[in-house]
Amino acid sequence: MEKQQKMQKSFLPNVCTNCGEMLQEDWSFCPFCNKKVEKKACKFCEMELRASWSYCPYCSKNQNETDKHKYEYGNEWLREILNNNNDH
Repeated sequence: MEKQQKMQKSFLPNVCTNCGEMLQEDWSFCPFCNKKVEKKACKFCEMELRASWSYCPYCSKNQNETDKHKYEYGNEWLREILNNNNDH
């Protein structure tokens, strides 16, 4: 039952955190209460996310990880590129 509730929650429409009215994805302000729609960029791939998202749907990374993890991810990516270049 808990899993089903989590799934339903993830499919909720984009709503204003202040007044609860439905919003279009590309709006910057709520037209009903004039509250700024908060969004953020993924720490890893820099795609735009909703402020409430803990995971990026584009790269699947946890947004609550520390910066150390961000650099480790970057180093992993760099090592992979360097290893591929050394194979040629």
